[in-house]
Amino acid sequence: MDSMSLTAGSDNQQALENKSLEHEQSVNCDDADFEIRTECRFELPELCRMFLGRASGILYILCILFYLFLSQWMAGPIMGTGLATIVPINIGIFRQCSEDDFGSHIHPADGCWNTYALFVLMFAVIVVPIACLELKEQAVFQVTMAIFRFVLILAISIYSLVSVVKNDISSYTSTSTVESEDSIHYAKFNGNGLLAAVPVIVFAQMLVVAIPSLSQPVSNKRRLVLLYTVVFVMTTLVYSILGVTVAIYKRNDVLEVCTANWKPLTEPEHNAALRALAYFVVLFPSLDILSSYPITVTLMANIVENMYRDDPRQMPDRIARVVHRFVWAVVPIISSVFLTNLVDLDKYSGLIAFFVVFWFPALLQYRSKQVSMALFQHAATPYSSWYSNNVVVIIVFLFGMVATLVTFVGFFLPGSLS
Repeated sequence: MDSMSLTAGSDNQQALENKSLEHEQSVNCDDADFEIRTECRFELPELCRMFLGRASGILYILCILFYLFLSQWMAGPIMGTGLATIVPINIGIFRQCSEDDFGSHIHPADGCWNTYALFVLMFAVIVVPIACLELKEQAVFQVTMAIFRFVLILAISIYSLVSVVKNDISSYTSTSTVESEDSIHYAKFNGNGLLAAVPVIVFAQMLVVAIPSLSQPVSNKRRLVLLYTVVFVMTTLVYSILGVTVAIYKRNDVLEVCTANWKPLTEPEHNAALRALAYFVVLFPSLDILSSYPITVTLMANIVENMYRDDPRQMPDRIARVVHRFVWAVVPIISSVFLTNLVDLDKYSGLIAFFVVFWFPALLQYRSKQVSMALFQHAATPYSSWYSNNVVVIIVFLFGMVATLVTFVGFFLPGSLS
């Protein structure tokens, strides 16, 4: 057994050295712009196999595929239930759904299911062709949706702040002291909601899985560190502003889904401009999936492709890639037509995200630096920065362990994650 282990270990080391040599020969790191050929891409599962062993690579693939497939599966219900409960359609076999039609039900009944299935079908007609495109070909569409996201967040934040100011001014000018005190009362901070926020925060870091696929079309790789740093800082700042302004505006009445707070403003008694803004806010989460779904499909297809190719420069032809992405795009949508409620499964599967986002990347970073030192006598790469330090790596790994434990314990605390 020991001799077999030593042989397997030496074979893995030799394979790693061969791949490193091939990669070094195909990539000119001394080039001023560090332009790597776009067909050369290492996905995270492949890196796990190279640096952490075959078993770790297989485990990572199973974790990420399960999580991504479930995320795709949830896209159909989010789109279907969102539009079916908002769009007033009551024609023939179709009727507008209510929140009670879904709730804890796996499958809505009567005409509501017809409406739900209709919107899921419309979602498929739009998103499947987009998912079959290369990321470069999706650029205009993805940039447009990104602009809409910032417009949405800006509109919500400005409206919330204006409403808060107007309410406070009216409260101070009120003749009733009691009404004034009630109207300016703000809810006290409640720390119980922090447990529920942990999985959401982790989900926001799932971009780490898509970095190889998103980075591949970028020719100037030296700018990737700055690019992703700006992206994370900007999204953290923008969404923090969104959360604070909405919480101040809605106070104790804030709903879990931020955009759902604007549904009352779609009623006819409000002016047309405000109703149009409210519809844009309420419908956007459903429409936003049109942007994220194709990227998830591309990511899953790339990961699976890496499972049966030995050379990272060996890419399948265009027809094979299209067929592959078509399958990954269609199967979750078909599944979502017949199973609309995955809330409980999604909640517990969120634990997998801790392994995908924190455990594996931290171990991979630490081990790859060790291998790089052994082979090249240095661990720095064009992507290295201050957070490549081992101290940061250890902190990330420990955070993942604590977050996993806290979230797991939270499942058994009444009302903490409900």
